[in-house]
Amino acid sequence: MSTCDAVGFGKAAEGNTYPSVYMWGTPVGGVLGIHRSDDMGVTWLRINDDGHEYCGPGNGNFVTGDRNVYGRAFMSTAGRGLVYGETTPETGILFPKLEKTNILYPNPTSNTLYCQEKVQRFEIFTLNGKKLSETNESFISVSNLQNGCYLARLQTLKGVYNQLFIKK
Repeated sequence: MSTCDAVGFGKAAEGNTYPSVYMWGTPVGGVLGIHRSDDMGVTWLRINDDGHEYCGPGNGNFVTGDRNVYGRAFMSTAGRGLVYGETTPETGILFPKLEKTNILYPNPTSNTLYCQEKVQRFEIFTLNGKKLSETNESFISVSNLQNGCYLARLQTLKGVYNQLFIKK
C-alpha cells in the first residue's frame, strides 16, 4: 500500500473465512479512493469513483464495512456527514440508490451511446471503476473503447442512473 488514512473491516466475501478489508488511501499502483480487499490486502478494488470522493474521510477518519451485509461500506466525510453505499456483484462498484434500466441505446453499441433523457453529466467507467470519458451531452462516443462490458453513469434532472452496456 502506498498510503492509508483509514481502514476497517466488513462481512467476508462468500466462501472466505476472513473479513473484507476497506480503506481510504492509495494502494500500490492505484489511485486515491475507497478500496476493498477480499484477499487480506493482496489485491484492492476501488469501489468509489472520481465523482464520489466526498473529500475523503474528513475529521472522523473512518472507513468500514457492514459486518452483516457483504459489500456495504460506510465512510465519514469532510463536513457532509456519513455516506454509505452497496456494491453490486457484477461490478463491485458502489452505486447510488436511484436506478433505472434501459436509459441508454443502442445497447450493445459500436460507435455512439445515446441517453433517452437530457443529461447534465455522462460518464463511462471500466467495471473496476476507472473513468474513461465524460461529457455533458446526451450522447458519447465509444468508438475508441475495446470490445467488452462497461458502466455508464448519467446525471439527469431526474437523478443519477447507472447502466451496464456492451461495446461491440
